[in-house]
Amino acid sequence: RFTVEGKADSRFLTVNHELEPKNLVRYAVYDFGSIINPAELLPEIEPRPFFPPELAAVSNKDKAMHKFMMAPLSEQYPCTQASLLRETALKIGQSIPRAQIDKIVAEFDRCAHILGAVSLYTNMPIAGAKWFPGPDSQGTDFSMEYYQGTLYPYGIQRGDSVYIIEDTVSSGGTLIGLISLLRNNDVYIEGAVTAVEKQEYAGIRRIQDETGIEVQRILDVSIAGDKTHVTFDRYAN
Repeated sequence: RFTVEGKADSRFLTVNHELEPKNLVRYAVYDFGSIINPAELLPEIEPRPFFPPELAAVSNKDKAMHKFMMAPLSEQYPCTQASLLRETALKIGQSIPRAQIDKIVAEFDRCAHILGAVSLYTNMPIAGAKWFPGPDSQGTDFSMEYYQGTLYPYGIQRGDSVYIIEDTVSSGGTLIGLISLLRNNDVYIEGAVTAVEKQEYAGIRRIQDETGIEVQRILDVSIAGDKTHVTFDRYAN
């Protein structure tokens, strides 16, 4: 649960992850298929248009602020259209050496939708990691710019040859943790690809420096200023 502080038409919002349920406002109530107009429940609140921000300021547990990219592909904000997912799967799938690997893998909690779409395009089986223990409780710690936790393997077998898929590379912490998890389980990593890299974080360079894995990318995006800018497109004409 989280709250968003700031004006509805602001391009920057502050996200507070330490939300108490009492601070939530319910905008619609579903009751056996019917929708109750929130104005009937909260008549003192005047409806106003909402313009989704491109960037949000997100705080981690140390209260440090980071720019968080609000995008339909990675955040479902607004919803992820099937056409976008299909195009992403097509472009990522072209990077995968199918004849050389057994599975495609990803961090499930944030990338499962892309992993599934790429699987349908490539006809490759999927495996990966989640943030909570599963059949194999031996996890690997990881740290990214706004979260620290543990990754646990799902569907990963010793001796597998895999290719890693990621939605967005920022600091590179999640992929570094996933690579460590795979290597701890004697899995060979053929390579990795991400849909987007945030240019200012230089996460791909960090991943290569710390793990030796070269990450391909489809887009580079700059988050300098109050909106995002595409600075590199692998498939641009």
